[in-house]
Amino acid sequence: MNLGETYAVEPFATDGNGTVRSSPESYIFANVLSNKKKLDRLTSQVRNAARRKFGTHPWAARWLSSSRVDVTAALHALLKAGAIRSYPVLIEGKGGMVSQFEHSLFIGESGATVTTLRD
Repeated sequence: MNLGETYAVEPFATDGNGTVRSSPESYIFANVLSNKKKLDRLTSQVRNAARRKFGTHPWAARWLSSSRVDVTAALHALLKAGAIRSYPVLIEGKGGMVSQFEHSLFIGESGATVTTLRD
């Protein structure tokens, strides 16, 4: 770990066998900013909104909900065009239950600071 870096610590617990596999569903995406493929007008609007709001950071599909645009169809078109990438939902290999918790740590001059602690 180096000074000025931030890390996410994400322990998982399961009642299964502890293996993980990807499911066919994805709800988290990230923009591929180098992609310049031609898209229809509505899909371009969704891509541009995602790029403006999130840049290269991962984002949830529900954060782009719109009453004027079929976001689900646009996401499928963006995936097919390579304009976004998806992060599949991870599931326990044998169908067991999984719990997850997360803390973020910042490595500063005086050591590690947990930035997600609440008072």
